[in-house]
Amino acid sequence: MILSTAVVMMLGGLLFSVRRSSEGTLLAESIGELRQEVSLLEEQLSYEFMRVDSLSSLQRISRAAARLGLREAEDDEVLHVADVGTLRDSDRQGP
Repeated sequence: MILSTAVVMMLGGLLFSVRRSSEGTLLAESIGELRQEVSLLEEQLSYEFMRVDSLSSLQRISRAAARLGLREAEDDEVLHVADVGTLRDSDRQGP
């Protein structure tokens, strides 16, 4: 009787150990997936910071150009510094 109880306890322990091991494997896979997702989100956040900084720079440049009386390029136009003209009084906006 003691032997059978010991065997049952031993089998129960093995089953519990196998179950815990498979749960650990699943947790490790989940952790790996979460780490990959965090890495992708950090990369996206870095891109968004660069984008915001770029937009801020563009706004500063546009304000400085307006103060100097330079005209802005049209959406489909590329201006070279030598080609940039000044705004005519009739083209000026603002107060």
